[in-house]
Amino acid sequence: MPVALKRVLRGARGDASLGDLGGRRWELAARLDLRDPIVRASWARFRRDPTSSAAITALGETIRDRAHLDVRTYRTASTLRGGEVGISAGVRVGGEYDHVTDEARLLAASSRPPAGLWERRFDCLAV
Repeated sequence: MPVALKRVLRGARGDASLGDLGGRRWELAARLDLRDPIVRASWARFRRDPTSSAAITALGETIRDRAHLDVRTYRTASTLRGGEVGISAGVRVGGEYDHVTDEARLLAASSRPPAGLWERRFDCLAV
């Protein structure tokens, strides 16, 4: 996991330990107001030259400083059921059936307003 993502997750969770990461999924969403002149200028610079490292860095800093961030943590699990059968008597015939079920349960949610502090979201968690 990239170091920058670990920092965001630690800030959103409010602790320094990430513990066991197996079977988890994180979603990070960033919302920007394109009416903000700084955001608009940074976006326009990136659109003019999307391969420019300076434009990419400026856009990343704008997102970091001016975006409303939401982080959600899910516990994930998958189950696979199925089977296969084959028969051969001069001609081979076979079949296969797979049924995969993916489940995700929301464990935690946090938000950070622009230039604000991380806040745990309890309003979207089932009790």
